[in-house]
Amino acid sequence: MKTTNRAARWACLAVLCSAGTTACGSDDESSGGEMLASSSGQPLQIYTDPYAPDMAGTPNPITTSAGASAQAFDDDGKLRIELTVSGFPPSREFGSHLHRLACDDVMKAGGHYQNMPFPMGGMANDPTYANANNEAWLDFTTDAAGKGEQEVLVDWIPRSGEARAIVFHNTKTNPGGVAGAKLACLPIDGL
Repeated sequence: MKTTNRAARWACLAVLCSAGTTACGSDDESSGGEMLASSSGQPLQIYTDPYAPDMAGTPNPITTSAGASAQAFDDDGKLRIELTVSGFPPSREFGSHLHRLACDDVMKAGGHYQNMPFPMGGMANDPTYANANNEAWLDFTTDAAGKGEQEVLVDWIPRSGEARAIVFHNTKTNPGGVAGAKLACLPIDGL
């Protein structure tokens, strides 16, 4: 877990960004980089019947009372994403990744964003491409109150308009980026 001071700083950044101040998108000395994108108060989208068709009707463990926020920064050509969640099931691991499409897409935000996309005819879960260096993996474990935080730094910045959401998966990420059902999605504007 990060310190309370860092959580307070993120909350202040979210308030500043939602208020439309010019600080967003400019150098932010407190965070150590230029803000590229933010969830800026957008609601977490909870997917209905996430386990269909195999386990259709199984309730989503993430409920509508859950919330999340994220900010993405350019740290000298590297992407840093800061993620916080609350109201999630307590003491549980979740996989979480940067995804290519919007949350409301029929494909539930599509596949993971890959800096070096897998080639035509290849497999999205080929470990050559689906790995923590080529994708932004934000796995976390919630505390007893259902809160969690994660920060990731990767050696690239996403191509403009090709990374639009953070998706929360049923399990921690396994080799090849496999993390189970898509449970919820957080829109990210600016990448």
